[in-house]
Amino acid sequence: MTKLPSLLCACLLTGTLAACGGTPTSGPAGGAEADEDFNAVLGQVKGLQGKERSDKLVRLAKEAGGTVSIYTALTNKVAGKVEKRFEQRFGLKLTVYRASSEAISRRLLQESMARKPGADVVETGGTELVEFGNQNVLSAYDSPERQALHDAAKPGTAWTGTRFQVYEPAWNTKQVTTPPKSWEELADPKWNGRMVMEPNNADWFMALSEYWKQQGKSQAEVDRLWQDIAKGTVMVSGHSTMRELLGAGEYGATAALPTYMTEEAMDDGQPLEWEPTVSPAIVRTQGGGVVKHAPNPAGALLLMDWLLAKDGAQQIFVDAHIDPARKDLSTLDMDKARVIDLKRYVAQSKRWQDAFEQVTRLGTTGGQ
Repeated sequence: MTKLPSLLCACLLTGTLAACGGTPTSGPAGGAEADEDFNAVLGQVKGLQGKERSDKLVRLAKEAGGTVSIYTALTNKVAGKVEKRFEQRFGLKLTVYRASSEAISRRLLQESMARKPGADVVETGGTELVEFGNQNVLSAYDSPERQALHDAAKPGTAWTGTRFQVYEPAWNTKQVTTPPKSWEELADPKWNGRMVMEPNNADWFMALSEYWKQQGKSQAEVDRLWQDIAKGTVMVSGHSTMRELLGAGEYGATAALPTYMTEEAMDDGQPLEWEPTVSPAIVRTQGGGVVKHAPNPAGALLLMDWLLAKDGAQQIFVDAHIDPARKDLSTLDMDKARVIDLKRYVAQSKRWQDAFEQVTRLGTTGGQ
């Protein structure tokens, strides 16, 4: 979901604490002050590398109670594997709160305003992480694993990309024999009544619109493409719902679906496909960060490193068809991809959400 959660919009974009029920003195727990416990841990592992460093972090994490907490938007299946393998690897307890990115934002920000952070690490959507960074509720952390990542996974110092969500059209192979060869082909009238689209993917809309403009199309031509795509298209909220409808054969194609979701359905025997691909792939960076004033700062550093490690969560992502942030595990051709500028999208979110809403109104509503 790329529509900024209401709590973010009301409390963060406007800077109004009263909208969240806070008092005039109750700002985010992060604030501008330094996180002394976090900095103390960094000092204790300074200069350490590899196993020596991780062993030190494990000892410090156990001294802090032995429990590490993560809020994550990963699927239940993937989050379960993360929990199991982290605990097996380090002998620590990993407490997992798995929810939508919107629910995670509400919980994290409410705890931050109450100055009672409950998570050590948050792993969620890139748009939410940009806002968390803007509001200083994350501790900047330069993990030693960052050097192995794609540049797109290093948007700044507040958070780090852990994985990529890649958008491509998907189709039911029993209904579609000639899939689209380009994004522009989605405007073909042959898709009328046969295609579904997610009405909240405003950042995808921004990235594709700007790509078309850079390819020399006028604004009028871009507008006409979107109008032709939307007319006759059924708007369905939720990628999971779209996938279910597609797999059931109720529609022939979807304008854009995360490729890992299509792969999951294919593994389950559903007649879906997303290759051959259209170009460019639209890519959103998803990631994680250390929560400022984390209850277990050593555990937070250890977990963040492991989420980025080749023998850690990155391999779990690969096994789940999720594109990893590491270059040495990735098959994603970034030279042919269009990475969404999340920082700019957040700054201009109302503009793009309003524009996309005007487009999606041209379609019909279904799958509710």
